[in-house]
Order: sequence, then C-alpha cells, then structure tokens
Amino acid sequence: MIIIYISGIDGCGKTTQSLLLEKELRSRGVSVKYAWLRWDPSFRKLFDLLRLIIGKIRTNRNFSAIHQEQLHHNRWILFKKSVLSKRLFQRLWWRYASMDYLYALKKKIGDLSTYDVIIVDRYIQDFVIDQAINLGVSSQDQFSIIEKLKAKSFRFPDYTIIINLPAEVGYRRKSDGTPLDYLKERESRYRLIPHDHRTLHLNGLESIDLLAHSILTWVTHSTSIQNTMN
Repeated sequence: MIIIYISGIDGCGKTTQSLLLEKELRSRGVSVKYAWLRWDPSFRKLFDLLRLIIGKIRTNRNFSAIHQEQLHHNRWILFKKSVLSKRLFQRLWWRYASMDYLYALKKKIGDLSTYDVIIVDRYIQDFVIDQAINLGVSSQDQFSIIEKLKAKSFRFPDYTIIINLPAEVGYRRKSDGTPLDYLKERESRYRLIPHDHRTLHLNGLESIDLLAHSILTWVTHSTSIQNTMN
C-alpha cells in the first residue's frame, strides 16, 4: 500500500487535486482510494460546545460577521493558550491527542488497506502543525514532534505534495468563516516541510490544470506507482 499525502492551507486546492489524481490513476488501472484523514477528536462535541460558549461571550451584535468570526476565533485561541501554557496540561493534552489520533488513524488506514494506493487529504503533518500551534511550539521545533510520532509507529506517507498558497488568497477562496489569522499561522509551517525526493512543493497560485499536470507527472514517474499500473 502506497500513501500519497496532499495538503496545504484551506483554499489551496488539495481536495480538488486529490480527487483529480484519484480519477486519473484509476483510469490507468490503479487500485486507488481518496480519503480525508484529518484528526477528529473523540470528544469533538464537547470541544465544539466549549468553543461556541467561549467564542460568543460578550459579542457585540453590531459587529460585522467577519469581525465576529475573528473575535470568536481570538477568544478560543486565548483560552487554549491559557490552558496549554501550563506544563501539566501540555503533557496531558499531548498524551490524549497523540493516542487518540494514533488509534483513529490505524483504524482508518486498516479499512483502506485493500487498495494499492491511498490519496490522503490531511494527514500526520496537519496533525503536527495543529498541535505545534496549540502547544506554542516553534516552526523549527515542530519537527521534533514528528520524531516522537515515528517512535510511536505512525504510518508516514510515501509521497508528500504540499500546495503552498498565501493566506490572504486562501481566505478569499474559502469564505467559510475560517479566520485569516488561523491561515497565516499555518502558511509558513507548511512551507517549512522539508524538500526531498519524496516531497513536492507546488505554487498554489497556478491553475488547476497546471497543478494537476505537475502532480500526475511527478507521481507517475515514481517506480512504486508504476508497479501498480495495469
């Protein structure tokens, strides 16, 4: 089983490109499946309720929708930073998050193991970036988290494709309530994912067709992928 991971900030086109690649590889006889594998905490409903309560405290109804979204986001971030600034809570959160994600990931990957190729939209690097921001870990030090996950036998992708996009552009493309500051925090961290022979960084400002062509060309030149084609 080969895992191809495609990611970047919201609005970069990762879902579109994942589905296009899945369609093209299937047309070439590859047993392939697309999967969205972002971490969904086991206590998601509780977190969402807590975020809703904290975000809406003392909101001025005269503010614009965008301004209110930003206020909600900022209050939630301040709350998380306050809680996770304490070493005890940092350790408890990391233990919970990594174990919960590992369990969920193994189950999902196991369910997809009948396919030769899995194209994943959101994966371990997304989890690492989110947790690095939660824990106040610097962009450089976030890679130490990856080493910890490797020690826990996380299944890392065989090929990584990062679509880099300016946060302002992603914000305009999505318009779904995701705050601009949220995207800015993540933009630079995706750009820092190391370049190597199994990692491709692309310019998200290029057209959908040009991105699709670049991804397909790079992927199909892989000996591992070629061996799965009929």
